[in-house]
Amino acid sequence: MTYFDRQTDDRPLTPTEVMDLMRRPAWMERGECRTERALTLAMAFDHDTATDLFVPPNGAGRRGMAEIVAARQLCESCPVCTECRDFALSNHPQTGTWGATSLQERTAMKKKEGRT
Repeated sequence: MTYFDRQTDDRPLTPTEVMDLMRRPAWMERGECRTERALTLAMAFDHDTATDLFVPPNGAGRRGMAEIVAARQLCESCPVCTECRDFALSNHPQTGTWGATSLQERTAMKKKEGRT
């Protein structure tokens, strides 16, 4: 399990998870999700961090769909959208919006390309 696959909770990160964070690709720092714009949008949905916008809670209904739409719009204007999507296709995060795609879309893309 990688950092990106773990469940979000309030527990401290394990040493392995800290190492995963230290190995993040440099392009991640240039993501639109790291900007004040993303944080402001996340706060409009009552989130404390921009990351929460990209992984809405299960069962959020229409509110969750609105968050997904907002996250995708940020992704589509992001200078590293392609790198983010490629990373998600290679590293298999099980939740969230990555490179303007959902888990279902990434799964379909991998099937179409013959990946599993």
